[in-house]
Amino acid sequence: MRRARAGPAPVAPGRPKGPKLLDCRNFLFSADGSHGYNHPHPETIARILTTQKGVRLHFNYRSKANEIWDDSDLQREWDYEAFYPSEGRAGYRLAVR
Repeated sequence: MRRARAGPAPVAPGRPKGPKLLDCRNFLFSADGSHGYNHPHPETIARILTTQKGVRLHFNYRSKANEIWDDSDLQREWDYEAFYPSEGRAGYRLAVR
């Protein structure tokens, strides 16, 4: 059985689309790119980078799907930083209180 994919939510005219609605500079992506979904989607990160400056992208895994963002030229051009766990180390732990 295949799940239906929802389309983008409608946005009122004149309102920013996507992540700009969030007042945030740090984004955590906890996806390893497995299961054929290739998360995080490049379009999602592109929306973040085109609507906000000085953001920090934190990846819980290094994968083929996200290693493109570890490019110093792209980081300089789009004013962001990308962080990955060290080789052989576990990623971030998030404590919710």
